[in-house]
Amino acid sequence: MIVVSNSLPTVQLAAPPLIVSLVHNLPADVSDYFVLHWLNRSFVERQLVVRGSELLFSLDGITQGRVYKLVAYGVDNGLVDGVWWHDNYVYDPGQATISFTSGGNQGGSGETKTFTGSVRIESVGVARQVVAVALDADPVYLLASTTSDLSGSYTLEWQGYSGQMLVTALDDYGVDFETGKTLGEGDRVHPPAPNGYVYVSGNLGTLGPEPLWPTQEGASVTSGNVQLVAVPFWRPKSAGPFSV
Repeated sequence: MIVVSNSLPTVQLAAPPLIVSLVHNLPADVSDYFVLHWLNRSFVERQLVVRGSELLFSLDGITQGRVYKLVAYGVDNGLVDGVWWHDNYVYDPGQATISFTSGGNQGGSGETKTFTGSVRIESVGVARQVVAVALDADPVYLLASTTSDLSGSYTLEWQGYSGQMLVTALDDYGVDFETGKTLGEGDRVHPPAPNGYVYVSGNLGTLGPEPLWPTQEGASVTSGNVQLVAVPFWRPKSAGPFSV
């Protein structure tokens, strides 16, 4: 005998994650965005892209009471000189602001060292900017940077430093869209409101009014006399830390 029940299974709805907002002192005027790493001892527990004057993050995955090292650096059509960090950060539910200390690039001395690796998107090697941060230095600083070749291979080179190193690959975010700006063929531009895409210029020309941005890979739009083709913007991706 087959028994048919008209009772429905119980579905337990989950509460939405709690989003925390902290005002920060990362200088937005020097950078399109910041890559922020939350480091717990020897690994990256969280990575965020920070835009604007607020640091927004979910408490999901953040262990309250745990001590973190926060390391950030800016990207503005390439890497911005300097690193910003916050040592011994502990999330406090009553906290409203967070301050970062800044430091510039530092040249090392001593034995030349190298580190090799590759950058891939969906298993295909790509040319991208690669940057390494010296995490154990006091203060933290940008250790080395390079660009991977068309197969994705790269070699970082520096002098003297030994310790933990964090490696990050960065996609080309291009320049701010601005009416009247001249672009060359192959230049990239991003819209004022991020939408997950950047737009590659198909010819030398001058931008006109802001267009209605397409959000499909390969779709094109014209601004002024410039044809712009949409390509995905890949978020920064980190690996490590590595002991060097």
